[in-house]
Amino acid sequence: MTKFTIAFITDDIVFSNLIVIPLKRELPDLRIILCKSMAEINDQINSQFCDLILLDSGFSSVSSIEIIEYLRKEKRIISPIWFFPEILTNEYTHKSILMGANKLFNKPFDPYFIVNELINTAKNKPLNVN
Repeated sequence: MTKFTIAFITDDIVFSNLIVIPLKRELPDLRIILCKSMAEINDQINSQFCDLILLDSGFSSVSSIEIIEYLRKEKRIISPIWFFPEILTNEYTHKSILMGANKLFNKPFDPYFIVNELINTAKNKPLNVN
């Protein structure tokens, strides 16, 4: 399997640890990027080095919708974005998808379900032809 990279955008250490610890047991070669600020998002995330982005809604300095919009419009990231919103009204869900979120997961979530989804996604990654 080619190396798979997941970027976590969160300033909540519990959010990332719930997923990263069991995930690294299953996929020890997995590359993890952790962004806790807009500066880190700007410096560390680009489409060449990131296969998937997990965005926590608990990001305190900027709204999650603005982050999705920034990733899609300014950074031109095409990698899938899995979003974990606190709010799941129809309007917020619609706006999240409109801005570019690919999957939304309700909170609280089962970390083992998410880990299994990530393992399946990583194992089914198409091979790079470059």
